[in-house]
Amino acid sequence: MYPLEAASTRDRKVLVAGKRYVSAVSRALFHTKFNTLDKRAIPSLFDLNRNAPMRLERLIRDAESSGILDLSELSPCGQLALFRTLRNKSTLSEQSLDRLMTTWLVGLARGSKFKEHYS
Repeated sequence: MYPLEAASTRDRKVLVAGKRYVSAVSRALFHTKFNTLDKRAIPSLFDLNRNAPMRLERLIRDAESSGILDLSELSPCGQLALFRTLRNKSTLSEQSLDRLMTTWLVGLARGSKFKEHYS
């Protein structure tokens, strides 16, 4: 959790009071099978293996060696996770990352697959 000291006094009181419910709420959200989701739990809606940090880091290494960042196998959520990983672990400059993300967003709006020169 984030440090409670960063929260305002009013918010801190709510967070402290709610802290005791975290395990019950998380259990309900992660394990309850919802009728509106065809009796599936919320995590079943996501392919967590496709967005695993090791897989994203491999895609980055592939881009560094080939010069092409290929996001065509990732969902938009996975693509965003990859950009966050790039920001944290890559040697790309902020300017290069901004250029890549701008190109990605324009392509995403057009519905195109993303393959872009990586530099």
